[in-house]
Amino acid sequence: MRHALWLLLFVLVIAACQPTAPTKEGAAFAQEFRQGTEGLVMRVAQNLPPSRLFSGEELAVVLELENRGTYTLGGPGDRIYLSGFDPSIISGISPAGEPIPRLEGRTQFVSQGGFDTVSFRAITRLLKDRYPVRLLATACYGYETVASATVCIDP
Repeated sequence: MRHALWLLLFVLVIAACQPTAPTKEGAAFAQEFRQGTEGLVMRVAQNLPPSRLFSGEELAVVLELENRGTYTLGGPGDRIYLSGFDPSIISGISPAGEPIPRLEGRTQFVSQGGFDTVSFRAITRLLKDRYPVRLLATACYGYETVASATVCIDP
């Protein structure tokens, strides 16, 4: 009786340690997590900046950042720059840009990379006429990728 109890306990422990079969989605992602053509994706937050400002109002620009690549971003030289405006009319935005926060990349265990925001604040000067402007956000960051190619050598 005692041996049967130990045998039953042993079988339960062994059965509990058996790996489960991976799902189709999990197996496909584990094999293909390094595939893709996107790295850092930037979007302007809704209504930031607003579509219309008046003279003397504060301009707030918020960019949503998403790392869709597999390399972690946010190193010492990684920055976002805002341009496309006349600095004598819109002032307070540093030409040195804003640092990109640390954004983890995708892994075989995590299907989405990091997400964060970067904001810029400025003041608009007094104007008598309209000043239509199209703001441009530029991200500069180091990136690393893994590539492989099939090569046929004909001796």
